[in-house]
Amino acid sequence: MRKYILAVLAFMLAACALTTPKNLPKEHPTAISQPAATEVSPTSTAVHQSNSTNTQPANLSGSQPSTSPLSPPPIPQNGAYLGAWVNPAKGASGGGPTFVSQLPQFQTNLGGRLPGILNFYTDFLTPLPLTDLQAIEAKGSIPLISWGGAGSCASSSIPAGQYSSEIAAGQYDQQITQYANSLKVFEHPVFVRWFWEMNLGKKNDPCNGSAGASGYVAAWRHIHTLFHQAGATNVAFVWCPALSAGLTGVDSFYPGADYVDWIGIDGYLKDSNTASSFAELFGPWYAKYATYQKPLIVVETGAPQNDQANYFDGIGQSVPTQFPGLKAILYFDALGNNGDWSLSQPGLAAFAQLLANPYFSFHQ
Repeated sequence: MRKYILAVLAFMLAACALTTPKNLPKEHPTAISQPAATEVSPTSTAVHQSNSTNTQPANLSGSQPSTSPLSPPPIPQNGAYLGAWVNPAKGASGGGPTFVSQLPQFQTNLGGRLPGILNFYTDFLTPLPLTDLQAIEAKGSIPLISWGGAGSCASSSIPAGQYSSEIAAGQYDQQITQYANSLKVFEHPVFVRWFWEMNLGKKNDPCNGSAGASGYVAAWRHIHTLFHQAGATNVAFVWCPALSAGLTGVDSFYPGADYVDWIGIDGYLKDSNTASSFAELFGPWYAKYATYQKPLIVVETGAPQNDQANYFDGIGQSVPTQFPGLKAILYFDALGNNGDWSLSQPGLAAFAQLLANPYFSFHQ
């Protein structure tokens, strides 16, 4: 009997030894730690996958590197940006000192605060005007770069009729990649509007070349791809036709949802139209593109000086209720091709009042 009891005890001790973990820490015998799960967005994967040993983009500015992927301009959930191209002194039509030097007076006229987006213009082969971007960002606004419009294809360095086709063929990959890298170094959110008003027929057909709309789309997609490869995720691409050319056939120029971040439009009151208000002018465009599931932006708009006060009042009344998907409106405070849209004193006062409206005071 005694031998039997000893045999049973020996069996039980052996069984316990087999079921006991051997490598657990003594102070926490029942706890096994696991690494925290991390969520990686498709954007951040695209930025970092090219270098597994250094997960941050090259920092050429000398500042501390960012610990997260660069972010594009935020989309207002409620309300909209107000913005402008500021050039009432009728200086050079691009950026540079003439544009930047007018911002302090514009800011004073608006009660000390600039709108959320400031637009300016630059040629396709001109290096990135970094000082202009820095001046805009320092004032609390987001730059919108109107880059490489119809004027660029008239340049002697770009053969007539080959603007879009040569971009699509890779002729300017070095310049485009450098532009993207410079914007990545800038680090802050920025809008880029390449070759706007591409649907203006005879005016811009030479830029599109013999391939027409398909050539434009191929060039746009090529530029977008190069920016993506460079990791310039702080850039939002704005596709922007002209309202004066009508909406018929304009979708043939649309690069596709994967290549467009914001859908824009340029339209002016009483410029080849009989509209009497913002809502009447942009209503058909909004009805068409509100279904595209993209934030919408009016990049250029203007009104004759005698109509400006009523125009801004109408924006304040109609946009919050009739245009909820319209997330930004930029005024063209300058001399245009078809009229002088620069702000009159009553117009400036009405614009300042609109900026003071909480719905239109969104900043990044």
